[in-house]
Amino acid sequence: MVKPNAAYHTLLFVTGSPMRLSVLIASVLALFLTPLTAQARGLTLAESGAPANAVRGVALVIGNSDYANAPLRNPANDADAMAAALRELGFTVMHANNLERAGMRRAIRRFGDAIASSDGVGLFYYAGHGMQSNGRNYLIPIGADIAREDELPDEAVAADLPLRKMASAHNGLNIVILDACRNNPFARSFRSGNSGLARMDAPTGTLIAYATSPGSVAADGQGRNSPYTRHLLTQMRIPGQPIEQTFKNVRIGVLAETTGKQTPWESSSLVGSFAFTPGDGAPVVTAPAPWANPDATPNAASAPANPFVGVWRMSDQWDTGVISISGDAKQVTAISFKGDKADWNAHNITQTTPDVITFEFKHIRAPLFWIGGTATYTRLASGAIQVKWVSGLTSGEYVMTREKSP
Repeated sequence: MVKPNAAYHTLLFVTGSPMRLSVLIASVLALFLTPLTAQARGLTLAESGAPANAVRGVALVIGNSDYANAPLRNPANDADAMAAALRELGFTVMHANNLERAGMRRAIRRFGDAIASSDGVGLFYYAGHGMQSNGRNYLIPIGADIAREDELPDEAVAADLPLRKMASAHNGLNIVILDACRNNPFARSFRSGNSGLARMDAPTGTLIAYATSPGSVAADGQGRNSPYTRHLLTQMRIPGQPIEQTFKNVRIGVLAETTGKQTPWESSSLVGSFAFTPGDGAPVVTAPAPWANPDATPNAASAPANPFVGVWRMSDQWDTGVISISGDAKQVTAISFKGDKADWNAHNITQTTPDVITFEFKHIRAPLFWIGGTATYTRLASGAIQVKWVSGLTSGEYVMTREKSP
């Protein structure tokens, strides 16, 4: 069955088309008549209190806290709060805490089936331990017996499994939120020493949000919720706020709270607009409207300047030099660095919002072990750029100041 586009989704939700509505009601009933089963503690499946014609999508929320090795304080609390918030916002919510591997896989399978029979947004939220190995990310179930890094595929759940379910469902708009970059509890048994999660590319129509930038570690938090989820819960409730602005504000809040130690990060290929809390009269999903029109030819005299374009001075523990950023009002097209110890050029440059760039870089002149990596540039309110980067065996962060305007 070919799904209608995002604009048609909006029409169906507003008018409550009887035929489509009957399909949606049947799919929701199927969810609750066949409860999730898993070898897990704290498993719940909660129904949204919203009427059927107000259901905005289907969400799967998982929080894993009760690890035998390196238990975490907040993921179950984070999942509880996120599930409650999404129900308030009109989502049908499948909510499970402290799942073992079989339970996680069954829950994700049921989630895939649910979004395949619904025309709404698909949303997957996970809080708990997560780690990377050989460039692939894994979510760690309760009870995982991982003594060596090569055992991850057998004991953990691949983080791209929800993405594969979303791709199979042909959903118009999907959201993946991973508050899963806490310390690796098995680090002593792993040879690679990689921290946090690796970058995953977002399929068309999908936004992937991470609690921190690739290769970095996020805070579990001292209160009831992690800093990332706490800020996200606040921003989700702002009426009419576009999803891109929501995550940008989360980044600003977490950066301030952690004094720059944690930078939330997104990978996005959204082609439509979405707000967690619609404004007065605002539709759930609008027709595709990216932040900048890729087909427009900017007028040099009137187009707004891209805030990244120019020459920037960088200095960190590895090197000192200047970074040249080229492009136009809508997109950065080239980034290069010339320093005392190493030179590099960027590729796969993605300007996900006007204030965030992600890219891969490869060194032209560098020590043999430092071949290249990935970086995220985030524009700060002061006009400087917050930089987080990671390469094969090293990582770092610093702030760049403008040396020359375009």
